[in-house]
Amino acid sequence: MKKQNKPKINEDRGVFIDEVQRWFLKRNTFWLVITFLVLASIIILQLSFTFLTGINPHIRLAIYPILIPLLLLFVFSIFWRNTITAFLSLAGATCLFVGMYYAYASRYEIIQSMSSSLSHTATTTHMQLPPLAAVAAFYFLMGLFSASLCVGVAFRPSFFRAKGALTGLPYPVWSTNDDPIYMGANSNSVLSLIPVQSLLSFGERHLISNYKYIQVMIGGRIYFVSLDEWVPQSTTYIIREKDSGSLVGIPKVSDGFNVW
Repeated sequence: MKKQNKPKINEDRGVFIDEVQRWFLKRNTFWLVITFLVLASIIILQLSFTFLTGINPHIRLAIYPILIPLLLLFVFSIFWRNTITAFLSLAGATCLFVGMYYAYASRYEIIQSMSSSLSHTATTTHMQLPPLAAVAAFYFLMGLFSASLCVGVAFRPSFFRAKGALTGLPYPVWSTNDDPIYMGANSNSVLSLIPVQSLLSFGERHLISNYKYIQVMIGGRIYFVSLDEWVPQSTTYIIREKDSGSLVGIPKVSDGFNVW
């Protein structure tokens, strides 16, 4: 095989995402334990203060130094797995913060007390607001649901996948090392290889950092090709969407429901 000189292409974009995921994956078990411990701690904290607030409602204002590190640690331990868990972890942490602390620290209680006083003095206008504990409990349950769903998507994505849905790669991954199909019957034939990125336009080379693989047709067969791979020059064609003309492939950060 003969390789042509690979053109110098800026590949810095997307490297940061790869490094972050690689660093977390090396400590996957550790972050798994941290996720469940933090979530259990938040539930225990909520249950504890539910009983304590019956004695002193203002005691919830003292959980700020404990709650914030727990919520940040939960997001930090799971956000890197895929885009769905990143969104759900942030949404869950926000709702838990509102339900466990912000609802009590905000002016909602003041507004509620003002509405109670106005209801006794005003004769034409009555302003009714739900109890503070009910609002806080609603946000807490929403946050707990989002956090639980986040954990489920991260560690059991098959539970949320439709029955019969594709769970693997629909096409093989191209490799010049283990696919001899293009050597041909004549072992003396020379196959010219080029980097797959040289087949892309200038604009596409700045977008491919978001892809783990792109779809390429080689010798009449469709393959997933890594962005650092070399392909046969004369038999390779880039597959693009019919309408938009954009590249087709697998993103580096999955959506959480596909297992590649």
